[in-house]
Amino acid sequence: MVLIGATNGFRPSSTIADGYKYNFEINGTKVEIKWHSPDANAASRFPGSYSGSEWTSQIKIGNKLLGQDG
Repeated sequence: MVLIGATNGFRPSSTIADGYKYNFEINGTKVEIKWHSPDANAASRFPGSYSGSEWTSQIKIGNKLLGQDG
């Protein structure tokens, strides 16, 4: 789904070690696709949370987020 030639803009933090973040435009519409490793902050604040225990992702097209329900 990432546009060929897009640059990975992810920056590791003290709570998220690995990930990917791509921003680009398709036909003038901004697209952001990102995913990252478990968030240590989420793990400590919300034990058992998906964000704290699994890789998570987000797709944003324009100002709309793509949810699990499509």
